[in-house]
This record gives sequence, structure tokens and C-alpha cells, in this order.
Amino acid sequence: MILNYFKVPYTFKEIVKVSGYKKKGGLYNKDLVKVIEKFGLSVQEKANSTWAELLRLNKPNNVIVVSWMMKGYIGHFSVVEKVSKNFIELADPYSGKIIKIGRVIFMRLWMDYDDMWYPIKNTDIQLRWMCVVSKKKTPR
Repeated sequence: MILNYFKVPYTFKEIVKVSGYKKKGGLYNKDLVKVIEKFGLSVQEKANSTWAELLRLNKPNNVIVVSWMMKGYIGHFSVVEKVSKNFIELADPYSGKIIKIGRVIFMRLWMDYDDMWYPIKNTDIQLRWMCVVSKKKTPR
């Protein structure tokens, strides 16, 4: 989705090679960032993000990716399609659809454990991780 948005050519084989993708466990946040950067795009990642940041950064020249708990327990990446005062719309690669989630519900699900199946201690939980992807600025 991200590479298509910025019209970056790729093959799935290239993505698998660059990412080190494994079917069990999928990609971690750091893996996603690495892949995006390898394809020549700029990535700013942030934990403890806010709803206000989603509203402010969701612009046509950016793609925001959030890591959240789909169905309440499955770590999952989705692209932010639209953000309003009370709702977020996510382009969901799993279903291939745009899903609309209320703000309160999404804020409860916007966390992950990144490289583990479940948290052992409270510091294992990563709250509100997102990355903002854009084209690299070319020097003048």
C-alpha cells in the first residue's frame, strides 16, 4: 500500500528479501521501518502518539501507519485513511477494506508488544506507535 501510494516500483520477492519476513510472527515495527527506508522513502516513527498528531499529520504528502491490536489481541499494521474528531478510518490489508473505528475504541486498541507474543511486564507494552512515511526531500 505504502509503496503504491508513492509510486515506488517493487516486487513481493524484493519485499520478502529486504524485510526478512517470516509467516509466523509477521513483521515487527523496526522491520517495517527498515523496508520503507530501503525503498528510498523517509520514515519518522513515534510511540506515545496522540489523536491530535494523527489529525495534524494525516496529509496528502504523508502516509501514516499504525500498529494496533486487531480484534483486541492480534498485532496488526494498518494505513490511516482518514481521521476526524471522533473516528478513524483504516485501510486494512488483511480484509482489503476501509474500516471505521470510533476514537475511544481505537485508543484502547492502539498498542502492541512488537517482538513478543504477549507482554511479560507492563514495560513490554508499546503504546500508540505510528510511523509517518513521506518522499525524501531532494536537495536544491
